[in-house]
Amino acid sequence: MTGKIISVCNMKGGVGKTTLVVSLAETLAAGGVGKRMKVLVIDLDAQAHASFCIAGDELLMQLFKEHRSLDFFFEDAVLDGRKKQLNEFIRESASSMTAGGEIISLALAPASERLRYVERSIIHKLTSTGTSFDGKRVRDLVANEIELLRNVFDVIIIDCPPGISIFTEAALWASDIVLAPVIMDKFSVLGLTTFCKHVLAAPRRHSAILPYVLANRVQPTNVAKRVLQALRAEAAAHDAGFRMLKTEIPQSATLVKAMACEDDAPTYALKYGNARQDLENLAREIVEIINADRPSGRPAVSGLRQATRPVRTETRGLP
Repeated sequence: MTGKIISVCNMKGGVGKTTLVVSLAETLAAGGVGKRMKVLVIDLDAQAHASFCIAGDELLMQLFKEHRSLDFFFEDAVLDGRKKQLNEFIRESASSMTAGGEIISLALAPASERLRYVERSIIHKLTSTGTSFDGKRVRDLVANEIELLRNVFDVIIIDCPPGISIFTEAALWASDIVLAPVIMDKFSVLGLTTFCKHVLAAPRRHSAILPYVLANRVQPTNVAKRVLQALRAEAAAHDAGFRMLKTEIPQSATLVKAMACEDDAPTYALKYGNARQDLENLAREIVEIINADRPSGRPAVSGLRQATRPVRTETRGLP
């Protein structure tokens, strides 16, 4: 199977984006969909939370010392003009988590806090010529390098920084699927319209796709119920600018503890406990989507329409 590329992003921080990346990656790698998958996480968020959660402090510090984080990849390839390949910065078997007595197959291309400064330097360098900057050089670099990894990994999940950056643009260009986790309150969905418009307008390597929205950290409140109902109604419209995943991830103390990364070598069952069912439902839904067939024979995202038709992206009717 040709590997599928999933970008997880949102305009707003604090919506559980990194928790989604880590838990989905570990669920797929642990066999939560019935078979173990070979998964790669590419961490493009300078906060590096996904990197810390997957690799742990000791391994990540070692990778930083060896200059095997993505800030060095972009610094070498874009700023210094050295010929570098992304696979040189990937740590195979980055996780010590086990499932069924075996270590899961989860690889990592880690971020560090230097990434934000490297990004700023890239923008400065590429705009210093007086020409307009559209991120094409970074976009093509990322897309071409990730394309080479499709035959190595079953799934590649990209943790994008909050908002829109040159790295997010590159991830959108390369992706087969875009996931946007959203908390079910009025303020968390305010940026959804802008985000969906941006995804639809962003250049695509293969085809324009609608983002999928995940109801995340759902609480049993009337406000959450009204927001979720409005979003599902909006997504069902024929001209909607996004789709809603059927799966919902409830607010969970188990997931909060899981992201604290307190255990050096947890088992999948121990780490996710009573959250496993929701995570496995989510993983199965994602696999169903990315395994859908396109008439041309190329792998595609099930149910997504080309964005050449006008679509509605305003989230109307929200409380």
